[in-house]
Amino acid sequence: MKDFVIVIEDKADLDKHQKLTDTEILSINQKGIADYAVNGAYFYAKHIAQNSSCYKNFAIGVSGILLALDD
Repeated sequence: MKDFVIVIEDKADLDKHQKLTDTEILSINQKGIADYAVNGAYFYAKHIAQNSSCYKNFAIGVSGILLALDD
């Protein structure tokens, strides 16, 4: 999009949606970023905003498997 960057991080496993710290804050340590959809999307969107002229970002983390059903 012209004025926005959309960052989408996906993980197949629902258990890998997001990781919070003990104080219920989004974990941005190496394992959280690499293994969890929301954490990774947030980290990359923040990095883009801080290191480029694209400061309008949407971070989207999705998890789960979409199964196609046969007719």
